Amino acid sequence: MLLETRFKKRKGYDLVVKRQFALEESCSGKDLDQTLPLNACLRRGMKINMSMIFVNVQILKGFCPRCKIETDAPEETTVQW
Repeated sequence: MLLETRFKKRKGYDLVVKRQFALEESCSGKDLDQTLPLNACLRRGMKINMSMIFVNVQILKGFCPRCKIETDAPEETTVQW
């Protein structure tokens, strides 16, 4: 519910509602357990990273799977959007 509220009227809201995202602790890189309530996984001041999960999308090399913006990054390069 916390994430749905934060993403309301923003890009990615539909993916949040469908729970198509992954959360990881920034220090350790460990995924947060999404079977637990979010407040059970977070501590005050904790920084987390969020990645969207795209299901059944056509992969376009050099393009973001969500917004279709082109990138000039070389192949085999990880690009954060």
